[in-house]
Amino acid sequence: MATRLPIHPQPMPLEALSSWLWRLADAYDMGVSEFAEAALGINRPDIELVDFWPSAPLIQKLAERTGVAAGRIRAMTMAAYVPYLVDSLAPQGDIFPIYCCQFGVFENPTLRVRPVRAAWWLPWISGDTAGGKMIGCIDCLRSDRQRFGRLYWRAGWMASCPKHGVLLQAASPAEQSEYPGSREAAAELAALDGLTLQAVTKGRVQLPGGRIVHGGLWLRVLRGVIDEICRPRRMKDAARPIIEAAWAAIGLPYRHALGRWGIYEKLGRLERANVLKVVAVAMQPLIRAGLEPLKALMRPLPTEVSRNAVLSRNFGMMPLQIENITLLARENHDVAIDLRRMLNHQPRSARFVAQTDETLKSLGIPVLAPLLVAGTPDRTGQPY
Repeated sequence: MATRLPIHPQPMPLEALSSWLWRLADAYDMGVSEFAEAALGINRPDIELVDFWPSAPLIQKLAERTGVAAGRIRAMTMAAYVPYLVDSLAPQGDIFPIYCCQFGVFENPTLRVRPVRAAWWLPWISGDTAGGKMIGCIDCLRSDRQRFGRLYWRAGWMASCPKHGVLLQAASPAEQSEYPGSREAAAELAALDGLTLQAVTKGRVQLPGGRIVHGGLWLRVLRGVIDEICRPRRMKDAARPIIEAAWAAIGLPYRHALGRWGIYEKLGRLERANVLKVVAVAMQPLIRAGLEPLKALMRPLPTEVSRNAVLSRNFGMMPLQIENITLLARENHDVAIDLRRMLNHQPRSARFVAQTDETLKSLGIPVLAPLLVAGTPDRTGQPY
């Protein structure tokens, strides 16, 4: 068994794996590639990809040399969001209509169902890496007692930091005094990103009116509105004047710099930020109304992805996906509450509920939410 590293700082909550690797290397005054080769026996890991598709040997070696569980290390990558917020990290040709065309604001989403044939496409994951730097909040990094990069900065679902009200910029925790000046974000954008931050850190979103929605639903609605904003439209489309007005509200012409197809994940960082500004303006009435009325795709999509989604809802998940949800539920009470409700959807009996609760407790998941089921043990005195 490999000996433990004498110095191994522990992962921070919500930290990205690439950030933790940098902090481990920094403890030995090394670069990440040098540290990985000397301490882990891994040759030049691609630092830009470890947050998305880390190699199994890298995770195993880190676990052995630091004592941090392999599951905890995987939870520092985008795999932590699968399948709770993102269906898969494996590109599939028919995942686009499943994820992006389920909901709409301006029109029936059935009209937008179309394949994206690019094999690389995954929701929220873009090819650009801002010149090799992490995208992050300058003010967060400056105020950190121990600087670290947040995992949720690695996806394209936000363009600002709701805490500080500034735009995300190319920045790495490894830098010392090279940070540019902060740039203030529009209030509408910071408010939208604040809801998204709830989705990706708490697993649920509390809308201004008090309604609580599932984080996965919020992200799919958001990505659906992005598709409505980005996709090319004919002059006679009924929704075009509304979308043109949203672009004009942020001071830009219709579909500014989106190119022919306007696939969000293929846009540059600044173009994605502009799209989110438009979405923030366009979604204001929907958010104030608690996401009602929301147009939804009523007919099923007969694809392999939809069949897999049904299997996931029936808990026929891959072991890694189960481990990801278990890790989240242990640390996040909101996820634990949602998981218990999901497992006990239309329970057969109070005994079934009790057995489910025992299973959750055996996995180290707190049993928190009361269930309105006859004969179910009363847990109303516990946090809800």
